[in-house]
Amino acid sequence: MANTERYETVIRLNTEQAKGEIEKLTKKIEGLRKKRSLIDPLDVEALQKINKEIKKEEANLTAVEGKYQRIERTIKNMSAAGPKDLRDNSFIPLNIIPVKNLRGVNI
Repeated sequence: MANTERYETVIRLNTEQAKGEIEKLTKKIEGLRKKRSLIDPLDVEALQKINKEIKKEEANLTAVEGKYQRIERTIKNMSAAGPKDLRDNSFIPLNIIPVKNLRGVNI
């Protein structure tokens, strides 16, 4: 006879953290663009440097937005998500409520 137990886990994604990180990157990009507008157009080296930094931050923003979208999609489809989906999207700290087995004992 197999001894199986059923567990329940509640996971909440801290959306404020996601919004804060995206907002921080957006503000940084806006600041870099303002800084770029103040650079002398003849200072090619400075323009290249700031453009490179802007591209880097824009790539970071795109990556962060994509990661949070994948996490949200995985959480919404938790019943269909496999172990690989959960493992690949585990880089974001989640608030995990203590699980209880059917006997009501905290694990």
